[in-house]
Amino acid sequence: MNSDEAIKWEQTRARGILRFLLVVGLGRAGLAFLVIFGGLDYLTRYGAACDTALVSHVVGWVPGAVVVGIIFGLFYWLIMEKQYKA
Repeated sequence: MNSDEAIKWEQTRARGILRFLLVVGLGRAGLAFLVIFGGLDYLTRYGAACDTALVSHVVGWVPGAVVVGIIFGLFYWLIMEKQYKA
């Protein structure tokens, strides 16, 4: 980790792990998981039709997206902490 990355990580650390999990974990990884895997699953099941099945299908994928986002966020936090302290 170079000095610019270290400074950026110090700023991220100062904001706290909860904000990091919300922004990076849920906001990026969880949302990407929901859009990609939920969208692909919907398209393979129903095609390009937009009806009430779309809403119920997306809602069904939300818990999985939350879990994936939190796990990704935690692993990413731990990896960055290890690099920062090294």
